[in-house]
Amino acid sequence: MNLKKELFDTQELSELSALQRVEYLEFLVELDGGATPEGASPLAIAAGTGRKTVMGNAWLVSRALWHAAPDTDVDKLMQQTLQTWPADALSAAAYRVLVLSGLVADEGQPHAGNDTPVEPLSPEKS
Repeated sequence: MNLKKELFDTQELSELSALQRVEYLEFLVELDGGATPEGASPLAIAAGTGRKTVMGNAWLVSRALWHAAPDTDVDKLMQQTLQTWPADALSAAAYRVLVLSGLVADEGQPHAGNDTPVEPLSPEKS
């Protein structure tokens, strides 16, 4: 069985595998472990929330990109994604990965990518 794929800008995003979906949820729980201290300023709360969002999005995008280059170290790919992707593109790509993976319904949100899915290669086309 092939994972669904979609072009996003010039990148090929794949849906998450079953194991990656579980690992994503575990990653979110781990990120949430850093609870905001009581009495934290609104700025500290916003910074913490923003960091969790960006880290979660980078995790999703790096895992979706990894399927096109499985020999790449996925943690290095995540760091590269964090360092080179703008926040709006990262957010839009993460949303597309969630849709591809069936973790959220496609609400027709606009995104920076190409709306045409990439047809997975069948054994005959490989």
